[in-house]
Amino acid sequence: MFVHDASECEGCGECMRACPTGALLVSVGYVEVDASKCRACGSCARVCPTGALRMEPKRG
Repeated sequence: MFVHDASECEGCGECMRACPTGALLVSVGYVEVDASKCRACGSCARVCPTGALRMEPKRG
């Protein structure tokens, strides 16, 4: 599951550039994820310089 902490996001766009499927749209403090494109590969979280993005296991 994709988790975004808007208070940590600087809007640098590194996550958007790292996404192999183009599932992210970024502006300062905001990341929109197209769930139909996201493969939950974690590429975005690995490159986020502030830790604003992370992948967590789905609950339930």
